[in-house]
Amino acid sequence: MSRVIGLIVVFAVGFLVGGCANFGGNVADSHGLDAWSQKKAIFADFTLVFGEPMRIETTFLTDLSRAHVEFGDMGTIVWDGSQCWVSPFDSEIPMPRFQARTWPYFIAAPFKLNDPGSTLEPTGKAQLLGEPYDTARLTFEAGVGDTPDDWYVLYMHPVTGQLKAMAYIVTYYQDTETANAKPHAILYRDFREVDGVTLAHAWEFYLWSQEQGIYGDAIASAKFHDIRFVYPPEDLFNKPVGSKLDRRP
Repeated sequence: MSRVIGLIVVFAVGFLVGGCANFGGNVADSHGLDAWSQKKAIFADFTLVFGEPMRIETTFLTDLSRAHVEFGDMGTIVWDGSQCWVSPFDSEIPMPRFQARTWPYFIAAPFKLNDPGSTLEPTGKAQLLGEPYDTARLTFEAGVGDTPDDWYVLYMHPVTGQLKAMAYIVTYYQDTETANAKPHAILYRDFREVDGVTLAHAWEFYLWSQEQGIYGDAIASAKFHDIRFVYPPEDLFNKPVGSKLDRRP
């Protein structure tokens, strides 16, 4: 369990609810916004490697309003749009509300940069993997999402327009000063088209700084076995029988 909690600390990322201007629009268009907008929900099955591998399956609505996340023998999390439910009642899944919203967001991030309540400021070129990328800094208005004090630095490929990487801090479980001391970044790899939508099928996680960008060896990774658009049963996002409520901290 301590390793799982460590995984959450490494991957912790606030809940993006926004973006604006041409940067966000270009990213969304390059990933297939028109096709994405016509989809109801998406299913993803992936293995997360942070020490021992962990298999995760999630089904969520494309607007991120609801999500269902399965953690194998550890149990299931359901985000019903306003509350997070954990099943079974004695499950020890750490930070369930956070996880229920984090994994779907990492998948859907290219399409969430133009949501209301955010400010996206272009910050010029920056090196990523030895190449210059267009970057922007994303911040949020007070009261937006669960963690409006979070900030993000986005890397858009200058030719494809795809979202290649995203640096971030997390204030969900810690104060802003502590979060600012050790940012992380997710690097998107293995882009594939799924029914008209371009999605990354592999992730890598690194330490990040404003001066160095991504540095060091990858500290974790994820590989997708299946990503597809679906029409989930209506009761999939209902409160499970015998579940417990996980409140926002």
